[in-house]
Amino acid sequence: MEWYSETIDKVSEEENNIVKSFVFMHIPFREFADAQTALEAGEGDAVYLFGGNGEKISHPERNSGFFDLILKKSSTEAVFVGHDHLNNMGIKYKGVDLVFSKSIDYIAYPGISQITEQRGATLITILQDGSYRLEQVDYKR
Repeated sequence: MEWYSETIDKVSEEENNIVKSFVFMHIPFREFADAQTALEAGEGDAVYLFGGNGEKISHPERNSGFFDLILKKSSTEAVFVGHDHLNNMGIKYKGVDLVFSKSIDYIAYPGISQITEQRGATLITILQDGSYRLEQVDYKR
């Protein structure tokens, strides 16, 4: 978190503007589960983007505060995680896209080699104007 904060500050200072960024990490933080709960409750700060979750979101019990730091820095537009191999949902939560990328594995869980609906990738297209588009790419045999 210290590295993230210092790097965002340094690059933003060099560019004389808050830089746009993405975060890629393996294990989701608690706010991924909070986002799903808010979405299911119809709360306005959670907007469905795509996909679905096929298992409970596994996050550390201790909240590191990383999501709060992301909100404070106003740089990160999306956070991409894996870890829960049957989850592939995207939710915009408090203005940040929280995305479970599709799975590419065959050995993570017993029997997962026979399951294909979660298999694929998340394609991130960055457009000329600096905006981006997210697309789930399904695995096809």
